Amino acid sequence: MTAPSASRVDEDLLRALTQRFAATAGELDRSAEFPHQNFAALHEHKLLGLTVAEEFGGRGAGIGEALRVLSAVAEGEPSTALILFMTYGYYSGAMGRTDAWPREVYARMAREAASEVALIGGLRVEPELGTPVRGGMPKTTARKTADGWRLSGSKIYSTGSTGLRWFG
Repeated sequence: MTAPSASRVDEDLLRALTQRFAATAGELDRSAEFPHQNFAALHEHKLLGLTVAEEFGGRGAGIGEALRVLSAVAEGEPSTALILFMTYGYYSGAMGRTDAWPREVYARMAREAASEVALIGGLRVEPELGTPVRGGMPKTTARKTADGWRLSGSKIYSTGSTGLRWFG
């Protein structure tokens, strides 16, 4: 029998978080407020950086472990799970091995995700396009200029935007 990996999240903790999040889920639904307290709890238990590579201070967990956590969170409060899912996706090991982000930007984002409540979500849904999942290319562009970056285009919404630090 092999010992559990360092990234393995305790079942008792997951059950406790499910119950804690379920207790406030109805009020969050009614108020449409961002679930700040849920993310503070996830941060407290070092679960926001679960999929962040160890080299950036995360736990380096794989998809199986991330799905266990997401399942427990979703059972308690689905909106929190959706936002957490997006964050896990951006910081998964695969993203860290691609050139989707400049290395120094990715490293900063990943370190923040492992040490703070630094969530990320996508800016994808556009008036003419809807979501890119249904096909098509977004019209929004980002171009590097001498003064930084110029962003042009419009978005309809971004899930969890009021609580996100980064937008992808």
